Amino acid sequence: MVMLTGAPLSQAAQAVALATANGSQDTTRTIGVGPSTTDGRLDGRPGFVFVGRPGTVVRDQVGLVNYTDNPVSVSLYSTDAFTSTTGAFDVLPGADKPQELGKWIGLTPQVVNIPARTTSPIVEPGFVKVPFTIRVPDSANPGDFAAGIVMSLRTKESSGAPTVVVDRRVGTRVSLRVLGAVNPNAALTQLSASYQSSVNPLEPGSVRVSYAFANEGNVTLSARQRVSIDGLVGGEKTVTLQNVGPVLPGDKVVIETSVPGIWPEGRITAEVVADPFVGTDPDAGPDLPEITARTVVPAVSAVGLVALVALVAIVVGTTLVIRRGRKPTVSLDDSAELVDA
Repeated sequence: MVMLTGAPLSQAAQAVALATANGSQDTTRTIGVGPSTTDGRLDGRPGFVFVGRPGTVVRDQVGLVNYTDNPVSVSLYSTDAFTSTTGAFDVLPGADKPQELGKWIGLTPQVVNIPARTTSPIVEPGFVKVPFTIRVPDSANPGDFAAGIVMSLRTKESSGAPTVVVDRRVGTRVSLRVLGAVNPNAALTQLSASYQSSVNPLEPGSVRVSYAFANEGNVTLSARQRVSIDGLVGGEKTVTLQNVGPVLPGDKVVIETSVPGIWPEGRITAEVVADPFVGTDPDAGPDLPEITARTVVPAVSAVGLVALVALVAIVVGTTLVIRRGRKPTVSLDDSAELVDA
């Protein structure tokens, strides 16, 4: 059996804990990966960030670090990255072939042996520098591209039977802006809303709202966002959410939230407003228009509805009982004549 684990590709050199012989985690024994200097040290860059035109060739190097007392063998490769629906930066599964930046980096799967750390005269981690070259195709479209340089370590663990092969993947980000016309374009999709009534019919309920922030342009986007619920009686209630993003081109993030304090007015309106911006700095520009999505929500108290149905049933039942209990009456025609025999 093979299990995949790993740390997210954050904007810093990554490290992952190795398992001990009995399968437990020893957090003091790790390996890491990140941008490297030419003389063979991690240089502290938060990731690889490049800018170039179609046809550009870029050369750099990635460093692999072993903090353990034993040499390790890892698999190193590059692959395309994406923004997951939860908003996390992620990479393609190992079996999927990259089609864009991960392919342009050209780090095909290779086994790299990282020596153990040294302890004399000073403690130094084992280190391997791996050069790579990015070749941007002449036909590359302008915009933002993302990839990950991934280090994979497979270990066998057994806490009984059967033995499990654990594939730990850790990596560092690679970002590339291909110069040319930019098209920042976002949309709000998959909007749905539902009313959640309170158990107490004398208290307001809430509206559960779900939607997706979709990046339909060619540059990385983030957005400020807020959700409003508008009713005839209770007025408008607005919730300001945490910024969404960054979201890579072609990807979307699903957001779910709840707006409390909403009375069951029968029919209310849910509105989502997103104020997108390029990258992660809302003040860096350019100014982009807000985008809006609305939907109508039936707002009926479930408890009140049950009580109403019960009341109607009681009234109908009582009426039927009363009608069945009445005796029929015979009316005499006052105009009838008596006839002597």
